[in-house]
Amino acid sequence: KSRTGKGYRSRLTATAPFDVIEVDEHRAHFIGAMLIRTVSGWRYIPIRRIVLITVTDRRSGAVLGYHAVFKREVDSDDLLAAIQNALDRWAPRDFYLPGQSYDEGAGFASGRDDRLLNCGWSTLLFDNALVHLAKDVIDRVRALVGCDISYGPVRRFERRAIGELVFKRLSEQGFERVR
Repeated sequence: KSRTGKGYRSRLTATAPFDVIEVDEHRAHFIGAMLIRTVSGWRYIPIRRIVLITVTDRRSGAVLGYHAVFKREVDSDDLLAAIQNALDRWAPRDFYLPGQSYDEGAGFASGRDDRLLNCGWSTLLFDNALVHLAKDVIDRVRALVGCDISYGPVRRFERRAIGELVFKRLSEQGFERVR
């Protein structure tokens, strides 16, 4: 009844990096503002929620890509953008605020080693969110990456434990902190 499992490991064991990939979303509810440069100058945009979509490698625990969504619901284009970001070359962003910088050695795998560009994977793990079940997503992911798609059981977050661990670590570092 407590859903602690049956004591058996998942049969979907990653034997190498880029073998099994987990995709998950995390909704952060808070009130704030973001400073964005527009054609007419800098402007503050109110934010009520952010949904962060991550693409995580099960073997290494590395986040391969992400996409931040600033609207009510995630759609198939947002999900595909996160997957495309995991495949494309990562480049560091320019910071406009003084004192902001990347740590030494920071970055995503696709920006650190050219051999990892467009590196596909064997299995992609989704949960049963409606956006994941869209035929458009399934067809485009299979055509783009050439992987198998596996849907986990309903309300069983441990199926994508590494992706959930990423969100736990972000929360511990203040991702959902209200100031």
